Order: sequence, then C-alpha cells, then structure tokens
Amino acid sequence: MRPRLLLDGLLKYDLETGSTQVHEFGRGRFGGDSVFAPRPGATSEDDGWLLTMVWDALAKKSELLVVDARNITAPPVARIIMPKRVPYGFHANWVSEAQMATR
Repeated sequence: MRPRLLLDGLLKYDLETGSTQVHEFGRGRFGGDSVFAPRPGATSEDDGWLLTMVWDALAKKSELLVVDARNITAPPVARIIMPKRVPYGFHANWVSEAQMATR
C-alpha cells in the first residue's frame, strides 16, 4: 500500500509580515484543498471564508468546514455534515450569485 499525504489543518502565511496562523482539524480529521469565498463588499484580500472538505476518520463522516479567512485560528463559522463520504482530492471552485447571473 502506498503512503498517503494526509493534511491535518490549514496554514495561513502572511508574506508581508512573515506571520502564520494555523487551523487544526483535530485528531483523526483530514482535509484537502480549500476554496476562498470573498465576503460581499470585502475591502481586504482575506475578507471572506475558507471552505474545505474534512474527513473524520474516527466518526466516518465528511463535513464542509467554513473558516473565517481573517482569523483561521478561531473555531469554524459553520460545519455542514455531508450525507455521504466525499473522497480525498475532491476539487471545487467558488462562484458568486452575481457571477452565475452573467452566465
């Protein structure tokens, strides 16, 4: 069996200050790619949310975590339990309602 890369949190690195913030998913919980969803009317580059799928290997459940991108060390803004397992490598993109209206 080939070893897998398991991501157990999010890391925010500020290129201007060199500071970092970490959001740990918790014991037995692993995530994948994150998608940034900007807050409507945002004025700073990190004003919005990070959306990431997390697999809880202990509870055997997938969930979507919504994390405040300005403060990723805080608890999630929302946790949405998925009805089925979402596999590692699942990719997504954020499209606003305004962008959908132009399609």
